[in-house]
Amino acid sequence: MVGDLLTSNEKLHLKEQLPLPARLDGSRPSDATHVIGMAQKLNLISPTFAIAWAGSKFTAQSILRELRLKLPYPKNENEVFEFIDTLGYSKDDLDDVVLTFLIYGEAQGDIAKISSGSHNCQPRQVNEDLRIKFAGTGAYHFFDSVEIEKLASRGAATGFHDFFASLISRGAISFYSEHQNWGNYTFSYGGSFEYIQPRVGHWVKVPYSVVFWKKEGEKFIPVNPITIHTYKPDGTLVIDQVLPSPEGMQSRRFLVETIFGDQSPKQSQIALPLSHGFSVHYIIEDEARPVRDNGEIKAKISTQIYWGEDQPCQIKFSGNSVEIELHPELLNLSTTGPG
Repeated sequence: MVGDLLTSNEKLHLKEQLPLPARLDGSRPSDATHVIGMAQKLNLISPTFAIAWAGSKFTAQSILRELRLKLPYPKNENEVFEFIDTLGYSKDDLDDVVLTFLIYGEAQGDIAKISSGSHNCQPRQVNEDLRIKFAGTGAYHFFDSVEIEKLASRGAATGFHDFFASLISRGAISFYSEHQNWGNYTFSYGGSFEYIQPRVGHWVKVPYSVVFWKKEGEKFIPVNPITIHTYKPDGTLVIDQVLPSPEGMQSRRFLVETIFGDQSPKQSQIALPLSHGFSVHYIIEDEARPVRDNGEIKAKISTQIYWGEDQPCQIKFSGNSVEIELHPELLNLSTTGPG
């Protein structure tokens, strides 16, 4: 599962500043008065039950809280839908919310049974091996930009891994684009995404970091803040942004609670430590100077993804402070290409 954090309300027109990871100065673009903040759209009801929402936060919050309290370990999708039917929501209420979920069932030998279900989601059958369910204002824009049809043509296994890597890459590129110019808020995502992946018998939220580099000659210089996504034991998403500068480390922190709010119990969300997550490195090379072509800026770039502990950006937490060591020598420059 992949989800952004941006929330909006078509009935509201707010003018005050809105702190977001993608807005360094806290300003609100003039055409984004409907954007109201951030929320976690991916949720772990239990280790085996992952659910995502879009649309009405109020309705989604109510349904998910009931599921966590009364049906944290469903056996299949039918059990989930039958339970929601007992909650007494009107058709209008249910039309205002989108839900999609994944359930880890009991393993049959070495094979884990995974069930999925959705309400009001838009499916796209890419090929016989790959189907995507998506929802939200920016869904078409996001998935079309990934060019999933091209990725899926490479075969089931390769296509899936390439697709997931491309989602991560697309997230980094969206992040970078929003730092430069938000443009139309309809296709903006607030600068951050969450990822849920399977592990043996359960789902996990994956921590990660995003680093932007500019290559000048033989030097690599970090540009824009280094952004780090981790989780507290109660499931709160912590987004740290750190900008190395001659004056020292400039930093800021965002906290995004789970949709359960104060009712979220300790350890209700399962998240990996940052050392088991990944880092995304977006490299801009000065060899191809950006030129304006049909209103667009083009440059030679590459996106690289690193898993595990040997990463070009080493991050350590000490209380509420963040220590960062940069190792550009670990970047793989053989993969650069036009973008």
